[in-house]
Amino acid sequence: MSVAKTLILIAAFVWVGKMVVDAIRDVRQGDLVLHVRAEWLALSGAGILLTYLLLIWAWRYIVAELSGVKLEYLTAARIWFISNLGSQLPGRVWGIIQMGTMSADVGVNPVAAGTASIINTAVNIATGWRWVSWPGRRFSPRPSAHGPVSHTPSPRLRCSAFSRCQC
Repeated sequence: MSVAKTLILIAAFVWVGKMVVDAIRDVRQGDLVLHVRAEWLALSGAGILLTYLLLIWAWRYIVAELSGVKLEYLTAARIWFISNLGSQLPGRVWGIIQMGTMSADVGVNPVAAGTASIINTAVNIATGWRWVSWPGRRFSPRPSAHGPVSHTPSPRLRCSAFSRCQC
């Protein structure tokens, strides 16, 4: 099992490295101006950190309910972060395979770990769609006096998930 984990980890690092090199090349070729506002950057980082903490907690909770094994938070965080590196590889299944492999090493049924990941993702997507489609919610990338971006969903965005919608 450790050979599979090592290969997936190496493949993820190579893929992410290639993406970073391509992004740097694209930035160097453009006439881009970057305006950094530390307060917005710090707020963004805090939001991402809180989101990751919540996602790890939710995955850990679902794993405990499905398998009966309660993981320590740091162990769950290690499994969650490392397996999410595999989601950067083409095919999108490598993260779930890695999560199952690493979970089996700590005594969790790999099927329960993968299922928990899929359930967690489905709930997150449903929550995101609900948030975006909330009536009256603003969702468009326009500068605003109230912050860096205001949000205005178009009717087309709100009904794009529904095949019978006539927008």
